[in-house]
Amino acid sequence: MLIWFIIPVAAVIVTMLLIFVIEFFYLRGKATNYTRLPGRGLRREGFVALTRTWCTLWLAEDHVLSVDNHVFSEDYKRFYFRDIQAIVLAKTRRGAVWNVVLSAFLALWLWLMFLERSNEGRIAWLIVVVIFMALLAINVLRGPTCSCQLITAVHQETLPSLNRMKTAEKVLSILRQRIRSAQRNLAEAQS
Repeated sequence: MLIWFIIPVAAVIVTMLLIFVIEFFYLRGKATNYTRLPGRGLRREGFVALTRTWCTLWLAEDHVLSVDNHVFSEDYKRFYFRDIQAIVLAKTRRGAVWNVVLSAFLALWLWLMFLERSNEGRIAWLIVVVIFMALLAINVLRGPTCSCQLITAVHQETLPSLNRMKTAEKVLSILRQRIRSAQRNLAEAQS
């Protein structure tokens, strides 16, 4: 009976050793170093989404990598700097709409708090008011919202991780330098 326990354990150990040897000797030095760019956003898919897809951008030496993280999987899209034709940034009203919605709820909760006669009820409504004030303050401090599109010759990709103007401008200043350098080198090589 002990053999049925030893065989799977030995198989796991041998597999782990093989993976270590392959990674250490074969893949050593071939890995691309990525730096995470600021920003993280949700990909909006339809009216109601059952799962959340978090999107981030990663910077490599010659490309930018867009990672869509689903619950149990990830999708990767690589955009080489030499292939990028444009990055379009457009200001949206989503942040202002959220400010109006949060302010309306805040006014409602304040009104209900002042209508409450008991101190316990007022304290309960005060907690709700403080939560909505914090949400409103966070939304205001994060700044205006935007939409960002990356355009190549064959594809147009929305970058949900660049959903605030401050973050998008910071990332675009980094990408702008890399794109110019890559396309300048490409133009010199073609001349």
